[in-house]
Amino acid sequence: MAHLMRRNIELAQLKWLDLDDQQLDALRCLSQLYKFRLSLGDLILLDGNWYVTHSGLIGLAARTRCRGINCPAVAAGSSRMETLVPQMYLLWCAAPKCGLPKPVLSIAPSGRLTA
Repeated sequence: MAHLMRRNIELAQLKWLDLDDQQLDALRCLSQLYKFRLSLGDLILLDGNWYVTHSGLIGLAARTRCRGINCPAVAAGSSRMETLVPQMYLLWCAAPKCGLPKPVLSIAPSGRLTA
C-alpha cells in the first residue's frame, strides 16, 4: 500500500509540477482508501481537484464487487460545477458476481387471465 501511495505521488509530481500539500494529502487518501492508480489513469487533476475517471470507477467496482452505480438526476441549467457532476453512490454486494439475481421460475397460478 505504501508503495502505491509513493508511486502515485511521484507520478503526480512529474505530471503536475505545482501540486500543493492539500492535493497531495487528497491523493494519499484516495490511494490508500480506494487503491486508485495514476499509472492506469484512474484519477485526473482538474482545476486543483482530483476526479475519478471512468476506468477508475470500473477498477473500483471490480475490486469491491460492486453491482451498480446510482446517479441522482441533476437539475438542468445549473451554473455551479459541483451540481454539474452528480454525486455517485456505489452499491456493494457480498457475492463476487455482478448483475441482478436471476428470476426464479414459479409454478404458482398467474393473476392474469390468458386466452
